Amino acid sequence: MSTANPTAPKQIEITLPKFLRDLRVLQAISQIVFVLAVTTALSILIVSVAQQLQARGAVPNYTFLSLRSGIPLSEAPDWYDVNDTFFDTFTVGIINTLRVVSIGLVLSTILGVFLGIFLLSSNWLIRTISRAYVEILRNSPLLVQLYFWYYVFMLNLPRDETGIPGEGIFVIPLRAPLYIILGVLIWLFYARRTISPPGVLGGVLLGAVGMELIIAVFGYNLALMLILAIIGGAAFFFAERITKNELQVGRIQGIGLLFTLQYLAALGFTLLERIGALSYANATWLEVHPAFFISRSGFISPEFLSTQNTLPWLGISLLGLIIAIGLNNYWRDISERTGRFIPRTTYATLIFLVICGGAWLFFSSQPAPDTVTVGDGEEAVTMPVEQAREEELLTIHQDAKISSAPLVILLPQSERTRFGTRILSGSQISPEYAALLIGLVIYTSAFIGEIVRAGIQAVPYGQIEAARSLGLTMPQTLRLIILPQALRVIIPPMGNQYLNLSKNSSLATAIAFADTYAVGLSIMNTSGQSITGFSIVLLVYLTMSLVISAVMNFVNSRFQLVTR
Repeated sequence: MSTANPTAPKQIEITLPKFLRDLRVLQAISQIVFVLAVTTALSILIVSVAQQLQARGAVPNYTFLSLRSGIPLSEAPDWYDVNDTFFDTFTVGIINTLRVVSIGLVLSTILGVFLGIFLLSSNWLIRTISRAYVEILRNSPLLVQLYFWYYVFMLNLPRDETGIPGEGIFVIPLRAPLYIILGVLIWLFYARRTISPPGVLGGVLLGAVGMELIIAVFGYNLALMLILAIIGGAAFFFAERITKNELQVGRIQGIGLLFTLQYLAALGFTLLERIGALSYANATWLEVHPAFFISRSGFISPEFLSTQNTLPWLGISLLGLIIAIGLNNYWRDISERTGRFIPRTTYATLIFLVICGGAWLFFSSQPAPDTVTVGDGEEAVTMPVEQAREEELLTIHQDAKISSAPLVILLPQSERTRFGTRILSGSQISPEYAALLIGLVIYTSAFIGEIVRAGIQAVPYGQIEAARSLGLTMPQTLRLIILPQALRVIIPPMGNQYLNLSKNSSLATAIAFADTYAVGLSIMNTSGQSITGFSIVLLVYLTMSLVISAVMNFVNSRFQLVTR
């Protein structure tokens, strides 16, 4: 039997308090220590920076925003001047960023959707070009692309303004616009019938080419048009006996309809010429003015001017939109309850267009103002419009606004002076803005195209087969079956690309475009308030990103499946 050695040292057991042996307490303590360490480090850094700034007399504050900036901006609205405050200067930068981002989001979405569809096209050429487009643009830096669009493309355009189309007299054969009108009418007529609309439109195109070749050889006369109409009528009625292929039947009937309707139109034009309503039955003459000017100085597009009737017309148009949406929802409920098909989208669109067009005609029929105010301030004088025009006291914009129409479209005009070309009217787009917008849209559309392609392929192929079994055409299948289901997959990653586009717009400083970041740098260099300037720039981009995220999250929630 062993006994304990009384001379052996006693072992002392150290027991931690119970709360220190709790894993949750240990985690809380470690987090508190980490926060204290980070806070201490940041405090030391902030105090050090504040002392340095105070020694240089550059204490961060926001009062400098009310001081005169003295910064000239190449991309600024008419109301901006170098004597404005820093706040106004920064506002111009925000406006320029929103101009790029808002238009870029819309254009990149449209281009990306079409690109995603083309990536899955059965046409080898379209599919291959789309794939090359995506791979080249996705795998090259955006900054390099912006340099290309600005230095290689924009700055190598013609030095002088080139009008598009060229100014002059344009002779239009009356049968030419009828090709488009007849094509649209034939498409609408066959859209819900068994004959394939692409086949009919292909026949219209072949018929137009064939008719132009026949007219070029034999000349244009009613006898020839009558012969073509008889051939076309016979082809239309006997197409199903000639072939059983629906596509070929559509093409033959498209050719027949075009020949027949063109003869009826030629007969109508001849009658109008006989009664004096038309000076010539075969063609008309138009005086053509350029709608766009293009040069290395940028683009000049038509300018839209508001008049005294603009706001009332917009109010009526908004009311018409509300009525159209309400009726569309009402007809949708009827279709869901009864199962009866109602072309509600077509009806709602027509109602909206009728209301807008009717309001436009009503305001346009009102007499224009008889007097106009010339001059500013105390020197303003009210005189008759004709007198002001005779004395050349009105600018092009003032003269155009003297109209009862709700909106006036002013074509671009320019004149040459010894100092260069002066723009008289039109909206001018700078080469920096154009290069930035083109670069962002094309770059982002490549990513959106891949997202759309993946979303379409995520829809089970059985959905396409079911649509074919119901007799739906491919465009109908894409619009009614595939895209509504693919949107659930497309929208979440699409939001990421929208965020990328908004933040990539800050690369505008590389091509000297006055966006938020570039203007912020100028303000920081001028005022010395670097910390305050960066905080404002970060706040702008953060707000823009949060707004885009909120909108995309809302849209995503509307398209997601509701489950228990």
